[in-house]
Amino acid sequence: MRNYGKILKLRRKELKITQMELCEGICSHTYLSKVENEKVDPHPDTLKLILKRLGISEQQENILELSMRVKEDLDTINKQLFLEHNNPSKVRERLNSIVDVDRFRLEPKVQLLIRLTELRLFILESDHQAALNIIQHIEPIFSQLEDDNRFYYILYSGLYYVKAQNYERALNQLLKVDMQHSSYPGTPLWAKGYYYYLLSLCYSYRYNTSKSLYYVEKGLEIFKGQFIISRSVDCYILKGICEYRLKDYNNSIEDFAVCVEYLTEKRDIKRLAKVNHNLGLVYQAINESERALEYFEKAIEGKESINDRTESLTKLILIKVYFSLGEISKAKVLLDGVSNYSSSLAPEVELLGILINRKVPLVNVQKKINRHMKELISLEKWKEVKDFSIWFAEAFAKIYQYKKSNGFYQQAIYSYSKIS
Repeated sequence: MRNYGKILKLRRKELKITQMELCEGICSHTYLSKVENEKVDPHPDTLKLILKRLGISEQQENILELSMRVKEDLDTINKQLFLEHNNPSKVRERLNSIVDVDRFRLEPKVQLLIRLTELRLFILESDHQAALNIIQHIEPIFSQLEDDNRFYYILYSGLYYVKAQNYERALNQLLKVDMQHSSYPGTPLWAKGYYYYLLSLCYSYRYNTSKSLYYVEKGLEIFKGQFIISRSVDCYILKGICEYRLKDYNNSIEDFAVCVEYLTEKRDIKRLAKVNHNLGLVYQAINESERALEYFEKAIEGKESINDRTESLTKLILIKVYFSLGEISKAKVLLDGVSNYSSSLAPEVELLGILINRKVPLVNVQKKINRHMKELISLEKWKEVKDFSIWFAEAFAKIYQYKKSNGFYQQAIYSYSKIS
């Protein structure tokens, strides 16, 4: 039995005609509905009349059937890439076997779906140039894309810019989806959940915490409904971060506790370290320094064991905790061990070095301090700007440089307004 029902329904919807219009003078509405839902095989004479009304030749029929079969395989692959995103090699083999089919025998929209699936794979394989090439090829024809392909393109191009840490561009891409205008009926729920998660992530990096929380809760609702546990945990982590920023510390701790239980059982060291890092921040905020130190140390231990590149970030935060507690010697030892950090962390490393080491009087390094503070501002790291502004304000006040101290206090107030 061939997939005539799906072929007829797809073509009918493309032509934007109703079942009543299609079956008039050929068969009953009930019979056509059963054919489209593949509950009965159509009679050959009836099928011939329906295909003729739909303008489908025998050659087109073969193309449609092959395209439909390939599309179903591609939808399965895209879901597999979403669920098993840490192991793309097996999926690559499967995609290559599908692509071996002559692409030009497929409908153009299915050919495009192959490219979009390749885009997702290139992102996972960190082949940034290959991914960008596909985005630059598709972007000029964006307005011509049909709903399903349009959604996949927005989702994956947005993901590309998230991975590139270009959150402004990522947000611009993701906001091309008009969920009010179209519900994207052919788009699977997992993709919609992922869309909400990425949107929440972008708003989180832009410190728009209320919007971030709104969208992560929408994503979490979908993932829980679909029993996608690992992605639900990702949402709980982001939700906990939002609640921490909104000073809803009890709910934040509860969300992270859900994550710890699951991640410990799964031995997911990377995400468990991320949760411990954020639990450290929560306990630091509620002035439980001992517990904060405990979680930061757990996070560093986990990150060191897997060579996680974000290890330096947690170390810097732990250094700040030691510094704020007046444990300068511990802060200095840890700072001396910070290496292989990203360029975005460089200003913090330099500023901490000035505060902790004090090899040169502060008044002699004022230009250097100002330069690194401007770098933090350009990165929109407002919490860090606030913290360092307060520390330098206090440091300059201690040496009676009150004008400079007041300038830093004013900067701290401004920075606080950006994150509150």
